[in-house]
Amino acid sequence: MARGSRPRVLLVGCGRQGEKHLRAFLSLGSVDLTVCDAVEERAKRLGLKYGVPYTSDYEAALAGAELDAVDICTPTKTHYELVMKALKAGLHVFCEKPLAPTYEQAKEIAEEARRQDKMVMVGFLYKFHPAVRLVKNLLDNGALGEPYLSIMRIGGRGGHRSWKHDRSEYGGAVLEMMLHMFDLALWFFGDVKSVSVLDKDVVLPERVVEGRKIRVSAEDWVLCSLEMEEGVKVVCEADQVTPSYMHYTEVLGTEGNVMTSIVDYMPTVVFLRKAGVPMIRSFGYVDLIREELAYFVECLIEGRKNDLNTAEESAKIAWIADQVRRA
Repeated sequence: MARGSRPRVLLVGCGRQGEKHLRAFLSLGSVDLTVCDAVEERAKRLGLKYGVPYTSDYEAALAGAELDAVDICTPTKTHYELVMKALKAGLHVFCEKPLAPTYEQAKEIAEEARRQDKMVMVGFLYKFHPAVRLVKNLLDNGALGEPYLSIMRIGGRGGHRSWKHDRSEYGGAVLEMMLHMFDLALWFFGDVKSVSVLDKDVVLPERVVEGRKIRVSAEDWVLCSLEMEEGVKVVCEADQVTPSYMHYTEVLGTEGNVMTSIVDYMPTVVFLRKAGVPMIRSFGYVDLIREELAYFVECLIEGRKNDLNTAEESAKIAWIADQVRRA
């Protein structure tokens, strides 16, 4: 696309997440959109609701439309095929996490993106929250001294779709939830050296999803420990059994510690030895989908590649996830 022109984006997947992306793109006011879903009625419903073109033929859209990028909001098992087709069609890609179900597939996508010289960005949106960025800044400027331990937790009721609780469909707490913690661990502390699974289980073997009771085959509780190359220990917990969404991250260093969350009612607490007293901040609600997509669109308009949430980073995250899922 010409630098400074309006990006033309094909949004693939017209479920709940796809509609969130659509609203975010429309709020930016700088994107020409077409929506796509394999189920034509879904594409039509979303297209008519928001007044944008729609299609149910992904391959025809790639071949026939003048596009700059594809945004993929489909179930995890479809990501690899859809991303690879978009890259081979010469398009940039935004993909909801995970980039692919396995490390091998994520690595292949990263290699294809390099061959095609195209941008791939993955939806690890926590990096766009000011509370999380504060932790990154404290680490980067040395305010916490040398970090040695981090505790990260993410929990929720679990997905609103039955496939999100089916191991054969790549559901479960690792790929649905814990990936966000792996992403932050790598962003904060660099590469991982080893992975230890402390506990993994199905706590609630039955639950009601989409109005019916289902049997859960994917893990809904995971506790693991990461040893980072720089010596930091990161303890991660993820679950799909918490009644309401929960997240927090705590980092301990030789000169202080910080506890924060993207949950809007939870405070951020920073303690630095030189200050002697804790500092408390609140950030409130942040529309993280809009923030990440604004960054993606900015990269498209300016003709530069993303340096956040790259395919290479996602391949590293996928490697960690593979170790945990196979344990």
